[in-house]
Amino acid sequence: MCVISDKIKFCTCVDATIDVKKLNHYWVLIRYNKRKVPIHLGEITIGYNHISANRKENQEVICKVLSEKDAFDKPIRFKEKDIFQIVLHNHSENHKDVLKFKLEYKSGQWQTFDSKDFLYIKNHFDETDSGEIKEII
Repeated sequence: MCVISDKIKFCTCVDATIDVKKLNHYWVLIRYNKRKVPIHLGEITIGYNHISANRKENQEVICKVLSEKDAFDKPIRFKEKDIFQIVLHNHSENHKDVLKFKLEYKSGQWQTFDSKDFLYIKNHFDETDSGEIKEII
C-alpha cells in the first residue's frame, strides 16, 4: 500500500441506504457510551492483520489531517475517548490488502489507539457516524 496523501478527505455524504462497510475506503466514528449495558460475550482470537511498511507514517498523516478544519465535508465535534476507525482496501491483480487504522481522541488530539479488545469496544461504545474516504493517494 502506498503512503496516504495529506489531501485525504472524509465524506459524510453517503446515502443512508448504503452500508459503508461495503465501500472500498470508509471511516467510522465510535463513541463511548457510559450507559451501554454490556451484552457481548466471547473469546478473543488473534487474527492476521496486514502491517504495511508505511503504517506509522500513514498514521501520522491521518492524525494531522483529522486535526484540520476541512478534513470533513461538515463540522464534526469530537469527544474524549472517541475512536476513529479507517478501512482502506487495496485491490491488485493477485491479492486484496485491507489496512485498518484506529485512532483515539485524547486531550483534544488524535493519537494512536491504545488497543482495547474487540469485546470491550462492542460493550462500551456505539457507532455514531460513518462515511466514505476520498483522495487517498
